[in-house]
Amino acid sequence: MRTRATIAVTLLATGIISLACVSCGSGIKQPPQEPPPAPVPEATAPPPDSTTAAPTIAEPAPIVPPPAAPPPMLDGLVGDNEWSDEHRFAAGWDDGRIWIRPYSSYTYICIATTDTGHTGLNLYIENSQDQTFMLHASYAHGNRFLSGSNWQEMKWGPSGRWTSNLIESVVRSGQRVYIMPEAFEFQISEKLLPSGGFRFMLQFERPVRWVPETADTLSTANWFHYRGAPDAGS
Repeated sequence: MRTRATIAVTLLATGIISLACVSCGSGIKQPPQEPPPAPVPEATAPPPDSTTAAPTIAEPAPIVPPPAAPPPMLDGLVGDNEWSDEHRFAAGWDDGRIWIRPYSSYTYICIATTDTGHTGLNLYIENSQDQTFMLHASYAHGNRFLSGSNWQEMKWGPSGRWTSNLIESVVRSGQRVYIMPEAFEFQISEKLLPSGGFRFMLQFERPVRWVPETADTLSTANWFHYRGAPDAGS
């Protein structure tokens, strides 16, 4: 009996010691363990963005043409902005210059001579519709038309289809003095002078002079021929 009791006591003591050791071990605080760091993904280039627009190239600014020169003033003066070499008619006339400039619904004609002593000009024209007429500019306006082989009587006063500068005069010391223009400038409506070119000749008055010299009032064969675009130089 003693032996069994001794064994039991021994086993009981051993268990108590084991429990005590377990209790002592559970009472010790352990420092908290940090979780392992998460793996850092390798750096990779971002995929190309197919929606990204290609760089644009700025378009050059549009070229704005300069404004057109205003129509000539019928003042008997040859202005650089009114009559340029672009509108010069190559008439082969050494003693004068001729400019022809279409503008809007009119044709402007400027005639300047080296001899400015003429006090009148008759401008003969045959238009593209085979109408032949004469425009007179001196102290007053006048015009007449060719009918067959006869010229009609002169009609004085503006017709509403053309105009020009006139010879002006002033009275000085009781005498009338004429102011001679530098040029004769005409404005002719397309109703009287339609597009398509025309023939013309000049008859200066006081003193009388014909240009071209061989021109005839009943035949346009020797007249100047304007074909719709003037030639530079003369």
